[in-house]
Amino acid sequence: MKKALLVLTLLIGFAGAGVGGLMTWHHDTQLYGTAESQGELIGCTESAEVNCDIVNTSAWSELAGVPIATLAIPFYLTVAFLAFQGLKGRSVQTLLLGMSIGAVAYSGFLYHISTSELHYICAWCFRLYLCNGALLLLSALMVAVVPAGLRSIQTRMLRRKEDRDGAAKGLIAFLVAATTFWAVGFGVLFGTSCDGLC
Repeated sequence: MKKALLVLTLLIGFAGAGVGGLMTWHHDTQLYGTAESQGELIGCTESAEVNCDIVNTSAWSELAGVPIATLAIPFYLTVAFLAFQGLKGRSVQTLLLGMSIGAVAYSGFLYHISTSELHYICAWCFRLYLCNGALLLLSALMVAVVPAGLRSIQTRMLRRKEDRDGAAKGLIAFLVAATTFWAVGFGVLFGTSCDGLC
């Protein structure tokens, strides 16, 4: 199961880097290209809620003068590299989980800016938000579920009391993390206001 999760993570990493390249090209073409080189971004048809041109050329589309989409390329390539290292047997689950938590939090911030400040969303940005959510799900499964399978092997080598203690600690850690996300993280990511955390 771990191998399948890592292969999916590898594919998402390559797909995210590709989307980052496409959005970087669009950003640069819209801001610095000639009139004949500018045009609608493929896969992003403008509507009352969707406008990739406005989102990708806004002041929020750059971080320290570098397009956010350009920063996505090394991020997703790093995710792909870590997934490849995981396929070779290295333990990368925790690092992938930390990276995906950061990506989901930043995606939530950007979605909030898109809807509240710009009043438009970018279809390709939203696809990357979904990729980040998928990375979070996959890495959480690697951290939580894969060790559970290893726990069954470990139980055969431990005394019954040690087994119960280890299982209880794992369950408590999961419940604390899930409750903290429900109480704080969900409100920050999907709330209607930042100060209300609702």
